[in-house]
Amino acid sequence: MADSKIEHTFTATGASGTLRITESCFNVSKLGGEGTVILQRSFDDGVTWHDVQTMEDDFEGIGKEIDRLVLYRFNCTVYTSGNIDVRLSRGNI
Repeated sequence: MADSKIEHTFTATGASGTLRITESCFNVSKLGGEGTVILQRSFDDGVTWHDVQTMEDDFEGIGKEIDRLVLYRFNCTVYTSGNIDVRLSRGNI
């Protein structure tokens, strides 16, 4: 994938687009709205998703990935109100 980040706004439940992590570190952000968003990763190109981080409140963090070419996405599993803005960016963008 050519993109180096995911920027998505949730106004309902559902999944964001995906990003293939190729660096060892990445940034994760969730801001605004009310609901539950889960950062997920897949080792089989999106067939199976594994929960990495559950975010109910605003969140800023740095993730570390030891495997190369792992696919990541956000999944909003509970939506209550407002715009839930999420961002995931690879290192070296």
